Amino acid sequence: MNQLLLTLEVWMAGGGQDTVSWHLNDPNEEEQGTHSEIIGDGQDASWNYDQYNVMEGIWILSVVIDQGDRQY
Repeated sequence: MNQLLLTLEVWMAGGGQDTVSWHLNDPNEEEQGTHSEIIGDGQDASWNYDQYNVMEGIWILSVVIDQGDRQY
């Protein structure tokens, strides 16, 4: 049995709150896991994800930080 275990942590600075989203796509570009969380200044967030029966190929992990309308 193949297993993929991800533990990801993001720390934010810069004021306000941001939404952080993690997306994991398999080699067929199908989303296998996703998680979103609102993070304030000086806070951190993490996402733990288990995937069993992992197929061979290139997996893509995207991390998107939505800062809303704020400008720096």
